[in-house]
Amino acid sequence: MLGVVSEADLLLKEEFPDPDQNIPLFWTRRRRLEREKAAASTARDLMSVALVSISPDATVPEAARRMHTANVKRLPVIAEGGRLVGIVSRADLLKVFNRPDGDIHREIMDEVIVGEFMMDPSRFFIHVDDGVVVLQGRVEQRSLLPWVVRAVRGVEGVVRVEDRLAYDIDDIDVGRLMTYPWVGR
Repeated sequence: MLGVVSEADLLLKEEFPDPDQNIPLFWTRRRRLEREKAAASTARDLMSVALVSISPDATVPEAARRMHTANVKRLPVIAEGGRLVGIVSRADLLKVFNRPDGDIHREIMDEVIVGEFMMDPSRFFIHVDDGVVVLQGRVEQRSLLPWVVRAVRGVEGVVRVEDRLAYDIDDIDVGRLMTYPWVGR
């Protein structure tokens, strides 16, 4: 892949429609280069060669971060050997928020509660509405609470998590009492 002709590149042609027009003396080097680019008659001369791309194995958050940092609207997906295998757009990244609530619920139960934390799913009530997850139930140890909530937040399509979880054993205070026996007396 050599480069990309972006909307910004094409807008230069609109901004500078007359390539023969005189250039003001006070123009910066950047403005002069933009005008030269606008006069291009081939894609090779018009395209942006400072290519921002991503690998096929990149996650959705990685793609979003790269797009935001580079201030681009699309990312070419480049496989090994430099072969173009696709293009990710901002709209593609936003599709994760259109994920059906049932799919989100299933992934939280199957992948997070059972798969990642090996907990009994009958101890939890999870409600998902437009990507907002209400987590209710009991974990065995208090120290697991932030880890479970963080894992649920990481499920694609989750917009927000309302944490209403309780715990059976307060392993945080027990540890402090064992380390500092004079605390709590």
